[in-house]
Amino acid sequence: MNTNRRTIDLDPATDERLRRLAAQRGQTKADVIAEALALLDRTPQLQRWDDLFLSGARRSDDFMNDREQPAGEKRASLCQ
Repeated sequence: MNTNRRTIDLDPATDERLRRLAAQRGQTKADVIAEALALLDRTPQLQRWDDLFLSGARRSDDFMNDREQPAGEKRASLCQ
């Protein structure tokens, strides 16, 4: 496998978490990061969250179509 050397800056808590995960799994930190990225590629819901962070919040058609809207009286009571 070809590899590329990269340097990333992590806050201390994230670095410690990454170090612990790698130690628990008997992997390198690079392997843990690679697996996390592969998981993002395989998980549609996570891809939507990634899109949210890249594109900002927006109403999706599937969200609006898949949910029943409460009656007007019920909506009014929710706003009080």
